[in-house]
Amino acid sequence: SQWPLPKEKLVALHKLVQEQLQQGHIEPSTSPWNTPVFVIKKKSGKWRLLQDLQKVNAVMESMGSLQPGMPSPTKGYQWKVLPQGMKNSPTICQWYVAQALSGVCEQFPEAYCYHYMDDILVAASTQDGLLRIQPRLLAALHSYGLQVALEKVQQQHPPWKYLGVKILDQTIQHQEVQFSDSIKTLNDAQKLLGIICWLHPYLGLTTTQLSLLFNILKGDRKL
Repeated sequence: SQWPLPKEKLVALHKLVQEQLQQGHIEPSTSPWNTPVFVIKKKSGKWRLLQDLQKVNAVMESMGSLQPGMPSPTKGYQWKVLPQGMKNSPTICQWYVAQALSGVCEQFPEAYCYHYMDDILVAASTQDGLLRIQPRLLAALHSYGLQVALEKVQQQHPPWKYLGVKILDQTIQHQEVQFSDSIKTLNDAQKLLGIICWLHPYLGLTTTQLSLLFNILKGDRKL
């Protein structure tokens, strides 16, 4: 089933579905597995396509091959790429990107090449070294069907932002975080706990201590 969406979001959803079709990320589907889709507006003003995969994830075995269908208000589609939010997507993404980068890492052993899922950090002793690596890196990713958003590439001057830190010439600093003192919605609480979860290693908090907070988000099943 599909959640009702206001007209503005329906228009945005239709546009995003067409973009995914053109990019070859989805295809028409007759799958009996249907999960709701919705859109949210990002800080940039662009819309993001999201899919509620909670029920699919609940029955999926770790590293399973279940392919959930994605309905739209008019037609049904299924992903040809890893859907965001699916239980095994992060693990598969980490492995797949590692495969794509393996040849580049072997070709340039003097450089540092790290990745966390689709966030890639490449470091070399000179700018010329980076310029030699970049085309090989892009070609390797492209050969695996992976695309790089060029507007997100940071290669000019520090600070470079990566996984919540700012990398400077001589030091590494944490990126600034903003805490809201007005928690009114579930989304507000999720954002706050997301920040706390990211900071907990630096604050000396354990996951056991945080579990009490995250249990609050589950709500009361009796209601």
